[in-house]
Amino acid sequence: MAPSATTEVAPTQLPIQKKWPQAISASVLHGPKDLRLETRNIERPGDGELQISIRSTGICGSDVSYYKKFANGDLCACEPLCLGHESSGTVVAIGPQVTGFKIGDRVALEVGVPCDQCSICRQGRVLYKKESIIRLSGVTACILSISQPPPGLQGGDEGDGVDIAFECTGKEACMQTCLYATRPGGKVIMVGMGTPIQTVPLSVAHLKEIDILGIFRYANTYATGIRLLSPHSSGGSRFILPSLDNMVTHRFKGLSAAKDAFELASRTEDDNGNLVLKVIIDF
Repeated sequence: MAPSATTEVAPTQLPIQKKWPQAISASVLHGPKDLRLETRNIERPGDGELQISIRSTGICGSDVSYYKKFANGDLCACEPLCLGHESSGTVVAIGPQVTGFKIGDRVALEVGVPCDQCSICRQGRVLYKKESIIRLSGVTACILSISQPPPGLQGGDEGDGVDIAFECTGKEACMQTCLYATRPGGKVIMVGMGTPIQTVPLSVAHLKEIDILGIFRYANTYATGIRLLSPHSSGGSRFILPSLDNMVTHRFKGLSAAKDAFELASRTEDDNGNLVLKVIIDF
């Protein structure tokens, strides 16, 4: 799938002075907690490809799982891999057949590559090749509600539970809590990849007619996310989400600090007793 942008402009081709292949530094996971700093060579971007100089990467809960166990739920790594898919950076080279980008553009990455061949992909439900290195998105909390709903959006039967519960940890206790906390006729969305086999109160889902839905990765969500976070597009009477900046609790600088960053991201508190929520590596 070629990169795309919302505005069609003539592509800027590769700088003539750039030499290929290029040597870059990479943080490579070879096994549980076996993180190594290596030199890798990258080639000129091919058809439909961009080269991005990464400036910042968030550590996801799935990254932590691979770091600790070399696996995430039922997905096991079969070869060394570079962790980190919550990345942003700058376009530094553009391959043929790419439109809508220019050198210097700041971008956020969606790193999943669909096969575009199976029936599921053709239906628009984008899954990813089993043989690819797959890293699933998750966070470190069972989310039942973000904040008190604004006036006018509150339901009349608040005591019945929430309309939709997002289970983002993959932990048995959180899945159980979500089922109990969801109202009759509501939905529980399974986002986190954690314990593969769990004991959950299915009778609760049965009796309350709760729909349990699985989410395997994500696709084409950036536009919606930007719209939700932008106060200019929310309208005067609509609920505006609070600033999410404080979700980033710790930052590290450079690949040489990657192991320390992953160790901290594996914890719930730092050495000073402060909450560890989102860890970022900047470059």
